[in-house]
Amino acid sequence: MKVKVTGRRKPPFGRKAAALLLALALGGTTGAGSALGVDVTGDHLRIGSGAVLGSVSESVIGTSAKALGHHSVAIGYEAWATDDESYAIGCNAKATGGVSFAIGSNAKAKGMRSTALGFHAETDGQDSLALMGTTSTAATHGIAIGGQVTVADGVALGSYSKADTKAGQLGYLGNSSDGREWRATRAALSVGDTSSSTPASMRVTRQITGLTGTKVTYGIDKTKLVQNIIGSVINQINNGSTPITNVQAKFKIADAGTGTKTITADKTGTETIKFEGDGTYITSAMTANGVKYSLDTAALNNAIGGAANWTVKDNESPTPGSKQINAATPLVVKGENGVTTKVDTGGLTIGLNGANLSSTINNSSTVI
Repeated sequence: MKVKVTGRRKPPFGRKAAALLLALALGGTTGAGSALGVDVTGDHLRIGSGAVLGSVSESVIGTSAKALGHHSVAIGYEAWATDDESYAIGCNAKATGGVSFAIGSNAKAKGMRSTALGFHAETDGQDSLALMGTTSTAATHGIAIGGQVTVADGVALGSYSKADTKAGQLGYLGNSSDGREWRATRAALSVGDTSSSTPASMRVTRQITGLTGTKVTYGIDKTKLVQNIIGSVINQINNGSTPITNVQAKFKIADAGTGTKTITADKTGTETIKFEGDGTYITSAMTANGVKYSLDTAALNNAIGGAANWTVKDNESPTPGSKQINAATPLVVKGENGVTTKVDTGGLTIGLNGANLSSTINNSSTVI
């Protein structure tokens, strides 16, 4: 059995007493000391085959575990605490950043003052925290709970979440506002992963429930958001004394052909939409239900009647005869002295009546 206890000749107390009792228990009572190797020297505690200590107040427990930094602690198989005041607890846990904590199987705390908790948790960023997640080197002060943080001050909540949106991003009304309410002063909090670098099939989204809020910087639920927006719009529209301002909508009016006109709705009222008739036969009027178009039948009938009137004249001299023709007084073509007329679907036929013509000729005193 190998049990080695060396140090000052004073009664042990505190951590030294606990280390001494553990050494005595493992080495003297159970016989584990001879198998694993147990050393308590000054402020040092080493338990385990191949365990390695540094020089100032280190504690190491586990096969091939290493506590090399001042006041460091390594507990577990190949657990390494290599920087000052670093703590590695768990199989293959590695605390390599100063004042860092790596707790869990394969947990790695690399950043200064970082903490990695849980299976394969990893912190590369300074002053960062990872609980079953990871923080990159750039993610100083980042917090990853089940997810990944790649930017400073970012927060990722939930499995497969990714916080990669930096500080300084403008909110929805960013075009006209630049206060804290609209421009983020820290990196975003992410509950999913919608990054363009992530394949679409692997992107993650989540709903956030149970929210409420009363100030502009508070989170609110969808019901309150929609209610506030719709309520404000309705109140503004129903307000008869205050005009609606800051409207920048555009829409286009087109006829059945190719004619178009783009209308811009703005607060200055420079654009006016007019619904007009043709000024002669079609009239327009605004009603409670919208625009009403009407046909001026009297004007139309007059126009039609005037267009249907035409005059027939002969070529007699000195005073030609004439007659106005319209629907009420049609043109009547007559035949006289042996001349006949006939109107059918083929048109007007003018002919000669042979019997009448012969009688006229025979009774005439005129020599032909």
